[in-house]
Amino acid sequence: MIEKSDNSPAAHTADANTSGYFAKPSRASFRTAIDKKNQEDRKGTNEHATPQSNYADAFSEHTEQTQTTLYAELLGQTGKIEWQEIERFFAKGQVVRVAPELDLVAVAMAMVEDDVEKMRPWHKQGQVGLLDNQTARHWAEVAPTLWAVVVSPWILVQQASSKSN
Repeated sequence: MIEKSDNSPAAHTADANTSGYFAKPSRASFRTAIDKKNQEDRKGTNEHATPQSNYADAFSEHTEQTQTTLYAELLGQTGKIEWQEIERFFAKGQVVRVAPELDLVAVAMAMVEDDVEKMRPWHKQGQVGLLDNQTARHWAEVAPTLWAVVVSPWILVQQASSKSN
């Protein structure tokens, strides 16, 4: 059984599945952002506002805030890990390799948001994809420093660049 205090990827997977970290913003929270804009307009702080601009402004503000919050949550869930801790997930086909030149958290965000436009070029260039056997063997032999973040059911893993080792 996995304890919540465990820093293993499996523990983060359990947390992500139960706490709704990756849930889309609720309609109520978006509605709150629109209501806030409408209140500002009634107070006269936004002289040139129209209902359409209120909606667009509130949506833009809400989206930026949601992305910032998501990035912070994913960054907080990112940590160093040893190959032995993720080897069993590799055997299940759940380990995604992220090239060292990419921002691991940005890739995780693109996966959470199902952003195909961002993911497609990374995948085509071989910068993101399922971990292959050759790399897995190499990591088992060399035991490099790895960074990981869970985007359930996937574990995104990136070999630390030599500068940060």
